[in-house]
Parts: sequence; C-alpha cells; structure tokens
Amino acid sequence: MWRVSNIVLFLCLVQGLSAQSYSSDDFFRQSLSQLHQLEILTLDPVSFPWIEEIELRTETRDFDLDMQEIMVRVSPSTPQIRRAQAALLAHYKSEPDKDSADLYGDVVLNLYGDWLSLYFIERELAITDSLQLVLTDRQKVLARQLGTLDIDLRELVRLETDRNDLSQKVFELELEKKALVERYGLEVTAVSHRELISLDDIKANLVSAVSSQTAASDGKTQWEREGLNRELALEEAERKKVIDFIQFKYRGPSADLFREKYSLGLGFRLPTYGNRKLKVAELMHEKSMLDKEVGLDIEERAKQLVEVRSDLVLELTKAEHFFDLKNQERKHLDELENLIKNKVGFNPQIVLQIKEHHLKESLKSLEYLEDIYFDYLKLLSVDGRLSTVPFVNYLKA
Repeated sequence: MWRVSNIVLFLCLVQGLSAQSYSSDDFFRQSLSQLHQLEILTLDPVSFPWIEEIELRTETRDFDLDMQEIMVRVSPSTPQIRRAQAALLAHYKSEPDKDSADLYGDVVLNLYGDWLSLYFIERELAITDSLQLVLTDRQKVLARQLGTLDIDLRELVRLETDRNDLSQKVFELELEKKALVERYGLEVTAVSHRELISLDDIKANLVSAVSSQTAASDGKTQWEREGLNRELALEEAERKKVIDFIQFKYRGPSADLFREKYSLGLGFRLPTYGNRKLKVAELMHEKSMLDKEVGLDIEERAKQLVEVRSDLVLELTKAEHFFDLKNQERKHLDELENLIKNKVGFNPQIVLQIKEHHLKESLKSLEYLEDIYFDYLKLLSVDGRLSTVPFVNYLKA
C-alpha cells in the first residue's frame, strides 16, 4: 500500500505544523459561508377553482327587454384536472437556478484547486528550504577544501547558481502563498494536510468513477423532462373530462313558467383526443428531442470521463513505479552513507551530495503527486460530484 503518509520521509516534509493551521474542512467551511444558497423560484399561492369558465350570453327580440333571452353556461373542472394543475404549478416552483448552480460548481472547483495549491506550495517550500541549507553547507565545505584538494571550480559555480535559483523560487512561492492566504482571509500561515485523501483511496474512487451523476442528466434537464410529463398528465386529465358544460337558459315571459321560461342543459363529450392530438404530439416530440439531447450529453460526458480516468490511471502508475524505484534507491544510498560515515576521515561532500540528491528527488515526487491530485479534481468535476449540494469534502480521507 503506497499511501502519501508512507512516503513522508521520502518527501522530506517538515515535521509538525503550526497549532493554528487550517484543515481542509475549516478552509471550505469559511470560504463557502460567503455563498448564498441556491434560490428556488417562488410564486404566490394559487387555488385552482372547480369552475374553469363561466359564459354569459343575452339576446333581445325586436329590442323588447321583456322578451330578453339570457343563457349562462358553466364549464366545471374535475378532481383529476385540479390535481394535475397543482402538480404542474409545484413543478414550476421547483425550477432550479442553473446559472447559480453552474457558478456554485465553478466556485467549488476553484476552492479545491486553491487548497491543493496551498498544500503543494508549503510542501515545496519545506523541501526547498532544506535543499538551500544543504547547498550552503556544500559551498562551505568546498571553500575550506580549496588549496588542499583538487577541487572542481565548476562545481562551486554550479552550487552558487543553483542556490540563487532556489532563492528566486522561494520568493515566488512565498508570493503565491501570500496571495492565496489574503484571498481567503486566512489568519494562519500553514495548512494542515493530515487528513488529505491517500493515493490508495483515489485509486479506489476510480472504480466508482462511472457514477449515477454521469449516468443521469443534470438537474435542469431532469426538471424539463418532468415538466413535459406533467403537461402530458394535464392533457390526459382534460381528455377524460366527461361533462363539458352545465347550461341555464331564461327565455323571457311565457304563460307556462317552468316549461318555456327556464331550461337546464348538460353538455357531454367523449373521452377522445380529438383536437388535443396536436398538443399531445407536440409534447411527445419535445420529450423525444430532450431524451435524444440527454443521450448525446451522457455519451459525451462518458467519453470525457474515460479520458480523465485514463490520464489519472497513467499518472498513478508512473508515480507508483517512481516511488518504488526511489525508495529502493534511498535504501541503498542510506546504506552507502552509513559506510562512508564509519570511515575515518571521510569526505563530507559525498554525504552532502547524497542529501542533495534525495531532496531533488523529493521535488520530483511532489510533481508526480501534484499531477495526480489535480487529475483527481478533473475526475470529480467531470462526473459531477464537485457540484453536489450539500457540499462534500472529497479531499478528506
């Protein structure tokens, strides 16, 4: 098992961070607290009536008001229609704010990236500081040996230029770290990496990379599909409506009050699609096009996921081989160093060269780790896990 914690010595990381250092949970909690939660569209409460339409008609005979004819026609609703209308309205209220959701995903991705940048900046600073000390010691030893041994002056020049290059690198890293600390208003100068997810856990996450997040469309598309389903349900409820209208008619004065003056009528309709066929066909076509679009989107996302997953597997494989190789190398060089130290009058230059080599290889190891963790972020972004609400810390073991 080749966890990050198992190669701490190999990376020459500083033992013990400041007691005030921030964990990833602290960092994300503080940064995300400034974000507003995604807002849901709000509409005024609506009560759906039992009567859909009231129609009033009047007609006169020779402009004689005594002979005025009045007809009132009422179109009733049904429980099925009212339930379908209420469901459709509830659906409208639940419309997701896609722009805010996209913004949230971008913000979270940037937070993950900046947190990892802080982590790797601190690791590189720790190694670089140690390397500067070793180069300085080598310069001092070579300077004392001038005139007593056959010294390669080009090595002195190389040490001086390397030390200056490292000084510039440290300066740039400190600037980057300061910018990140100030950007998020952190009151500490160190971040805690004790709970950082291990490489073994990242490998395990590759198995579940083809997640339900990828197999399903995004929330907005699901909402649109559900809206079409509810519109179809409303059309179906209206198709099954049997009583079309209830009609009351007043025909004006008559000798027979109840036979001729008043009348009551009912209008029925057969539950066939009739002129609703066009509307239903339109909705079915929209649903079919949406499903096709979703299918293409899933196919494209799956292709991206395969590519990102392949890149991550490649980085993990290269890193595993490199770490195994360098662990064996370190073991052999440590044995050689002990032999040299036990020799009377040994040349400290050789011991310092071994330490310099270890530190430079540690910087290479850090590059491998950085590639792995940022490819891991890409994987989480492509399969949709970074955009999940509520927030989940995927960098925590």
